[in-house]
Amino acid sequence: MQRVRQVLLMCIAGVWLSSGQAAALAAEAPGASTPGSLRGPWRAVSMVDHGHRVGQAEVRQLMFAFSDKTITMRIGPKLLAETAYTIDAKAKPASIDMTFQGQATPGIYALTDGKLRICLNDLGKGRPTKTPTEPGADCDVDLLFTPADREWSVLHIMNADGSDPRVLVTHPVYTSHGSAEWSSDGSKIGFDAWRSIYGENYVAAHLFVCSADGGGLKDLGPGAMPSWSPDGKRITFSCYDPRGVWTMNADGTGRELLDAQGWGAEWRPKRDEISYSVYQSGGANIRVRDLAKGTSRDLLDDRYEQIYWGMAWSPDGQWLAFKGVSEQRTELAVVHAEGHGKGFRVLLPKAMPDVKDIMQGFAWSPDSRQILVGLITPDNPARHLYLIDAEGKVPPKPLPGLRKGRWHNDVAWSPDGKHILFTSPREPQ
Repeated sequence: MQRVRQVLLMCIAGVWLSSGQAAALAAEAPGASTPGSLRGPWRAVSMVDHGHRVGQAEVRQLMFAFSDKTITMRIGPKLLAETAYTIDAKAKPASIDMTFQGQATPGIYALTDGKLRICLNDLGKGRPTKTPTEPGADCDVDLLFTPADREWSVLHIMNADGSDPRVLVTHPVYTSHGSAEWSSDGSKIGFDAWRSIYGENYVAAHLFVCSADGGGLKDLGPGAMPSWSPDGKRITFSCYDPRGVWTMNADGTGRELLDAQGWGAEWRPKRDEISYSVYQSGGANIRVRDLAKGTSRDLLDDRYEQIYWGMAWSPDGQWLAFKGVSEQRTELAVVHAEGHGKGFRVLLPKAMPDVKDIMQGFAWSPDSRQILVGLITPDNPARHLYLIDAEGKVPPKPLPGLRKGRWHNDVAWSPDGKHILFTSPREPQ
């Protein structure tokens, strides 16, 4: 990676950034690309440097982020350099000029099938005259990028019939979103997000809240998988460091560790109780903590090898849906709030034997009769949404109005039944 850094800094006459400069650049970091521009984050997929093809492990760490006037360059999580730039899309070939401290680096670029190619020469050699037919054949540095934000799932909203899907929340730095949930009155949304643009993953997630229209976005600090108390005044969540299930006030204050052994917490509707998975000798179980009494109970008699995050309470608070793995079989099941003895049903794969995978993160319909879940099926390798009858009496059916092939994750049904939240990569423009 040292060679990559040296070459690129030479090509764009780069400069190491102070923490103050980095913060300023983060504030103007771009969103999705718009037609006819380079605006947006782009991840390198190949690089030929003076005839040498740089290895994929190094190339994939390189990212260019274009705002209207500047390019920021990152290698992994490290923000390295910035340069001013201009483009001329009408030139033949299209030209790009990158300038820092008055020194110009002329190059050419091409946008083809959603990919960005940039060709540069060493300083003093002038602009390349044509796009190489073979990578690196007619220039010193040949870079190929794909839109980085196509890899990142962002928070979307759509109508409950699957129509009009659209991005609800964007953030210049926290570019990957997950685990969305509505407050019980439908006025607020909680979710987690991490800085993919810096090379981070979900372990570095922060908790965010916003209004139902996506406005008023607020960072509440480290944590993941938020779930609202019935009155909307508190949030339970999981944290990677220190690990465990936590609670806090809805404004992010008053953090308290509830159970260091728990994970994937969900607040029970109409009760001051929180459910989460725990691991003990013999397997996994679901524990419900009564906050008022300070007592707890385990819901399952039959042990699972694994219980995933993303369990969901029915709005009436009587049933808990979860994804579990038992003897190499993945199941969607529901268990009664008072435990296995009061009621337990396996819904999938019983109702759909050919299902390939069940995505964690479910949503109940407001009437507590159906469960919305993403499934991978033989005829659709993407995570298509299906409606599952909570009693297992009606065959599953796909949510109408969805485009086949689009991925849907972390779904949440609004309390009024009108909208569904989901996370998904941005659709190509």
